Amino acid sequence: MLHHSPFRDAWPLEANLVAPFSPPLDDFAILRLMPAEIIIPTNYLEWRHCIEIQCRQPLTAAYCEQRSAALQNQTDPHTREFIRLYGEAHWRNTLSWFAQARASLS
Repeated sequence: MLHHSPFRDAWPLEANLVAPFSPPLDDFAILRLMPAEIIIPTNYLEWRHCIEIQCRQPLTAAYCEQRSAALQNQTDPHTREFIRLYGEAHWRNTLSWFAQARASLS
């Protein structure tokens, strides 16, 4: 089942635009830049499409390691906010999707 983003109406229109050659973004910056119609991924293929196509963020080994390490730190305020917004199940899924992406790069 696909879910709409809780950020649907929270960000100004300008935040929905991504420069074609923008630098890598953290998870929350990516969410802020997503168009309102974006759905929250429910499986690995949707997640990968979201990261690589919609957000234009290459899934490199370094990026996967960095984001996975950050999301594993449950004392980090960003991780706590991620869990609060999306729930523990989606947080665990996201960690497993980063692991799956890392494995596919090996």
